[in-house]
Amino acid sequence: VNTMPLYFNHAEMVALAVVPKITGFLSICGSAWIIVEVLTEKSKRKTVYNRLLLCMSVMDALVSVSYIGSTWPIPSGSPGVVWARGNVQTCTGQGFINQ
Repeated sequence: VNTMPLYFNHAEMVALAVVPKITGFLSICGSAWIIVEVLTEKSKRKTVYNRLLLCMSVMDALVSVSYIGSTWPIPSGSPGVVWARGNVQTCTGQGFINQ
């Protein structure tokens, strides 16, 4: 028995658009903290562990920017998407970053 809804009401669509913005912002804050910690202390820059952590944090920050955008890059007028303001190029760019 499939119990998945075939559509979402407006409040659920707004929630699906807002939650990635909040979690993306929190993720950027965490990644920024790690980046600053590693770059400001010379002893942390010397270990492979911290350099890998730095690289992962930089990539996480880039992906988090895409999550903050969530529905904004989706082409305007797309059915069932709230706050869609983009075009095909912005949608493609977001898809590239998310992959």
